[in-house]
Amino acid sequence: MKKIIDIDNWERKELFNHYTAFTNPFMIVTTEVDITKLYYYCKSNILSMYASMGFYLLKTINNFDGFKYRNEDGKLVLFDKVNANFTDSVDGKDIFFFSVKSSDNLKEFNNNYRKIKNDYILNDKKYVEKKYNIDEVWFSCTPWFSFNAATPPFNHDNYIPQFIWDKFKNDNGKITTHLMVMVHHGFMDGYKLGEFFNTLQENLNKIK
Repeated sequence: MKKIIDIDNWERKELFNHYTAFTNPFMIVTTEVDITKLYYYCKSNILSMYASMGFYLLKTINNFDGFKYRNEDGKLVLFDKVNANFTDSVDGKDIFFFSVKSSDNLKEFNNNYRKIKNDYILNDKKYVEKKYNIDEVWFSCTPWFSFNAATPPFNHDNYIPQFIWDKFKNDNGKITTHLMVMVHHGFMDGYKLGEFFNTLQENLNKIK
């Protein structure tokens, strides 16, 4: 479900117009996230860490409207829920992109991720389809190296947020990763992004 935003009567009209006029209207922030509980839970339950990280991000993202605004045929719309689009590869070669619907169940999300990824591999689907779904956020990771900051390729017009995390760091059993978030500044300010990071960490800390 989605609703069309009446920009003229929208509380963020001035900020949206201000930042949209910029060459780069996006706020791009990288911070450290403690994923210790998620890491060991995935190891114990034989779950994909990549898919599971996407699950908890998506669970948190869907509680923040700032990540769910999109440009659809020149109209600003707000989706009530967004899904995931993963960047993946086989042995670090021939990246491809595929969509996974949001779910309230971690294992169900993992199963869907695995089935869709395997379908892409078996059918040799490479690169990316010409059209993508705008009711998504984009996930990627760099398990080969760490970063302190990252700037992804982006399209000024689609407003789709992006999330990238890096090689995990193990410090005496504590597992952390750097998470980059890119979101249109017309939809979200630093305060709200801080709330997002805090909520994500709270969700990750609740894993048993």
